[in-house]
Amino acid sequence: MALQTKTVLDMNFRGEPTSNDTGEGFALLEQTVDENTFGIACALHMAADNHWEMASANETTNHMPCTGIALTSGTGASKTVLLIGIVRHDTWNWTTGPGIAGLIYLGETSGVLTQTAPSDDGDMIQCVGYALSDDMMMFNPQLHWIEHA
Repeated sequence: MALQTKTVLDMNFRGEPTSNDTGEGFALLEQTVDENTFGIACALHMAADNHWEMASANETTNHMPCTGIALTSGTGASKTVLLIGIVRHDTWNWTTGPGIAGLIYLGETSGVLTQTAPSDDGDMIQCVGYALSDDMMMFNPQLHWIEHA
């Protein structure tokens, strides 16, 4: 009996996407987005109704954790959400570097990513990726976070 193999995942990252507001990764979903006022690159979380809404570090009961990033603008059905991968957004101005210098966090403002960890009491600090260049990030949201006290 010959052993048969199947390729479950065949993903080849090719480096920086060649055009603005694009991304590639392990999971690109076409799903319903109920809330997205920032458009492409909006930080999202999965709501109780299995639709995506904007994530926020200071609204922890219903707006955490950030588990996706919008790759299409607007709301409604069939919007592209990236779960893990590389995103290019030309209006970003990330800082790269060693240690914590290049880390990217979920921001205190709904839908916003930042390189400044939230610092108000009760805010949740969730790292969602790191800067690969000034306009590109590796989106890899961590599912452990700490509460700022």
